[in-house]
Amino acid sequence: REERDGRAVRRGGVASEGSFSILEAVALSDTAQLLSAVEVAPVGQIDRREEGSSLTPLMLASRCDDAQNKLLILLRVKADISLTSTRGCTSLLIAAEAGKAEAVALLCHYGSDCNRPDVSGNSPLHHAAFNGHTEAARQLLYYKADPNVVSHVGDNGEDDFT
Repeated sequence: REERDGRAVRRGGVASEGSFSILEAVALSDTAQLLSAVEVAPVGQIDRREEGSSLTPLMLASRCDDAQNKLLILLRVKADISLTSTRGCTSLLIAAEAGKAEAVALLCHYGSDCNRPDVSGNSPLHHAAFNGHTEAARQLLYYKADPNVVSHVGDNGEDDFT
């Protein structure tokens, strides 16, 4: 942490001394800390990625235990639901892969594309099904995920999930 203009620069963004950046609040603390972090966040910090990571706060929140509350906070301050990681994963795909059915429903409700594949061509429904997350898969189907989308298969005949 270094000092810059009376504020402490911490991983994932600018935070006041004694407070958390948005990424830190998502990863390390409860929803009250996240509320405080987004309240004082400068414009452009809501979707800031941590150095060395391709995940945004929304992506990280989508796989947390308290995903629904954290996602609501971030979505209400206009976190970008369409951003992807280097693997082409959206927040919805990450939630589906983690089996967070309530997060899947919330992200779909806010307009996330339930058929958008990752760079390997696997959709959120593929990830939910492959990992045995039936409730997340049900939510995706409720929000019109296409069950007929064909997953990409690698040259060796194996799915590209591993």
